[in-house]
Parts: sequence; C-alpha cells; structure tokens
Amino acid sequence: MKPFTTTFKRTAAAAAAAVSLSLLSAGTAQAVTPGKIKLCNSRDAGISVQFLDRGGLTLTPVRYNYANCVLQPMSSRGPENVAVSAIIPGSGARHIGTTRVDIRKGVQINLTAGRNPGFLVSQS
Repeated sequence: MKPFTTTFKRTAAAAAAAVSLSLLSAGTAQAVTPGKIKLCNSRDAGISVQFLDRGGLTLTPVRYNYANCVLQPMSSRGPENVAVSAIIPGSGARHIGTTRVDIRKGVQINLTAGRNPGFLVSQS
C-alpha cells in the first residue's frame, strides 16, 4: 500500500494539470468587445443571467440542440452583480452562483457541460 502523501501528491498534480489545461483552453477564447456581454449555452443546458443591480433584468438566450452564444450590447456605469442560472431540459432553471462583472470592459459567461453545470467568466 502506498503512503497517503505519495497518493495525495500524485492526485494533486493530476488535478493541477487538468485545471491548467481547462484554463488554457478557456483563455484562448476571443476577447469580447467593450460594452457587450456574450452569453454561451453548453451542449447540456441553457444560460440565464439576471442583473441584480438593474432590478432583476434577465437575459436568457434561445437554446438550440448544441452550444451557442449570443452577444448583447449593454450600457453600464460600472461593475455590477449578476446571478447565473442553468436551464436544464427536464429539470428547469437552477441557480448556479453570482459574480461581479464590468460590461464596460466586455464580458463573456460560459456554462460548463454536464447535468450539474458551472460557469466561467472572462473579461477583456
């Protein structure tokens, strides 16, 4: 039986490599134009973003049978809080989390794939 520390180090190294690879692939996305927000569905779920500082204004792009993105121009005075939800077929909408974005700089929010999605945010 291998000592715990050896197994833990190998597991941690594999996890770090997987995270680095996912960040590398996420980092290759094109920058979003300042003053616009790009919302991207996953192949498994649609995205819905609610602007908490705008009285609940919500953007929910139409979802097709594959991942697609919608680019929406928006004015903004500064950073603001948004709630991100996934709309999963057969399960309805599920709140994933909240984040702070600055549309003046350009923002992209992507859902991750799977039946229990998360989201990634990138800003120009």
